[in-house]
Amino acid sequence: MIVGLAAIFFAMSFGSQAYAGGGFDPPAWCTSIQGPELWGVVIMDCGKSIATLRVKRIKDCNVETFSGVDNAYQGTCPQDGDDSVNYAFQGQSFFPDISGSAIITKTKNFQIDGSSISFDAQFKFCAP
Repeated sequence: MIVGLAAIFFAMSFGSQAYAGGGFDPPAWCTSIQGPELWGVVIMDCGKSIATLRVKRIKDCNVETFSGVDNAYQGTCPQDGDDSVNYAFQGQSFFPDISGSAIITKTKNFQIDGSSISFDAQFKFCAP
């Protein structure tokens, strides 16, 4: 039994970095990632290299929304939610009172439908 547990521990140790977080490193121009923390929906058309997003927030009892399109999406199409972590939408701060460019820090509800991918994304913001 001890040998079996040791073998399982040894095999899992090779994958520990994968469990620590996926995606790629933040862009070089992103010196720090800061709040606020917002959630939105991202839809990617991998065949056309387009990413669209919609973000909502509640501020002073009002619902504010932002919709945007990244026509120059150059990233590799994600195979799971972790592949999208640290993807930045440079120049997109969503709302006038937020500074920095949006960056995906967490994902959930990842779905693939042909060449389209959709997921819920948590955004924070990169300070240049």
